[in-house]
Amino acid sequence: DVFRNAVINNNGNYSYYVIMPGNLNNTGPIINFLPDKKVYILDQIHDDLKKYPAIYQNFEKGIVDCLNELRSKILNYSKMILVFDKLKQPESIKKGFKSFCYNNKIQFEILSSIEHRSIKKGNIYMLLEDSSLISVIKKARIKNMKVSKDIGIISYNDTPLKEIIENGITVISTDFNEMGIKLAEMITNRLKVKIENNISLTLRNSV
Repeated sequence: DVFRNAVINNNGNYSYYVIMPGNLNNTGPIINFLPDKKVYILDQIHDDLKKYPAIYQNFEKGIVDCLNELRSKILNYSKMILVFDKLKQPESIKKGFKSFCYNNKIQFEILSSIEHRSIKKGNIYMLLEDSSLISVIKKARIKNMKVSKDIGIISYNDTPLKEIIENGITVISTDFNEMGIKLAEMITNRLKVKIENNISLTLRNSV
């Protein structure tokens, strides 16, 4: 087990341990090998890690709130498609997406990949991976579809390129710089708290 070996082999080598558990299961018993006072959790916090200080994203709430901000634009489309890789993405993103769609009676579909699927006019695509974003844009160009007119796109996690491609891609993202600043403050001041990092919407021209 790569994670287990990394934790055990580095125990005692550092003043503090900042751990991003991602979608790994049963990380609690492994992290217990490390001194409690030196561990900080970043991004995702699982039930077995709640004793540790953390800066985390509330994915479910963040997704619902941001999609509600976009509700009037989303309703212009006939169907909402989420491309979701369960091995890479937090389950709570899917929960937030489904909750929004159910509450607003929006027809939706969840795909594990868009690579071998065609895109359809009238759909709005929520794309968590940049590879999915590139794939959808390529497919749209082949079919002479215009982003925001024929299909909509919502991406996840902002990058400078997303300000430019297709005249700007609408993005749901947390502020990773802010996350880093808060983490540094927690370690410097030895704060043992849990802080929810904000997830926000950047509206551009893709919806």
